[in-house]
Amino acid sequence: MVYAQAVRRGDIYYINNDRGQIGSEMKKDRPAVVVSNDMNNRYSNEITVVFLTSKPKKNLETHVTVYSTGRESVALCEGMTTLDKQRAGKFLGRMSRKEMDAIDKALGVAIGIDRKEEGGGHDGG
Repeated sequence: MVYAQAVRRGDIYYINNDRGQIGSEMKKDRPAVVVSNDMNNRYSNEITVVFLTSKPKKNLETHVTVYSTGRESVALCEGMTTLDKQRAGKFLGRMSRKEMDAIDKALGVAIGIDRKEEGGGHDGG
């Protein structure tokens, strides 16, 4: 559990993900990067994370290859999840600024705020 240090955006934790799986949800314990803002991280009991996998994945705009875990991993930004902080286990490190910039861009694509994505913007009407 995370209590010894403040959780910060860009931190990588091993997540206890023992909840039931439905469909393609992540089902096992795995590393994840914190993507919620630091105000939320400080005052809320919940954090928003993006899970990481070491398995090869399709080359999608929502997938970001990262190396800050010590091995090549893919951040699966289309599946960001909000969890209780108690699910955060061992601190594994921090993402680089360049990796977080790429994750931010992929999160924008995932939630439809990247105006370059076809059909992702508001047409004003």
